[in-house]
Amino acid sequence: MILTPEEKQLSVRLGTRLRTARVAHRMTQAELGSRVGVSRQVIAKMEQGDAGSGLGAWIRASVILGLATTWEELLSAPPDPFAEFDAQRQAAKRLQTTRVRRKK
Repeated sequence: MILTPEEKQLSVRLGTRLRTARVAHRMTQAELGSRVGVSRQVIAKMEQGDAGSGLGAWIRASVILGLATTWEELLSAPPDPFAEFDAQRQAAKRLQTTRVRRKK
């Protein structure tokens, strides 16, 4: 897979975060690989930012190392900028069509 420079940079940053977390947990690449279900070499490639590693391995390693929120933040959809505008329009439309009863 050929990555753009920006994509490669993101992959390297993710790998660096993975390595930092692994070292903080005092785990070797082999130990993490065993827990993830991949070889030490795969963990080494992931830490170098190799995008060829499987997404499942990235996610499992992230969960083991407490980085799951990283994925949640990365993959979460941004808020819809038009949601509030649409809600206001619908409220105004309901107001226009609402009948007012007069007391007799």
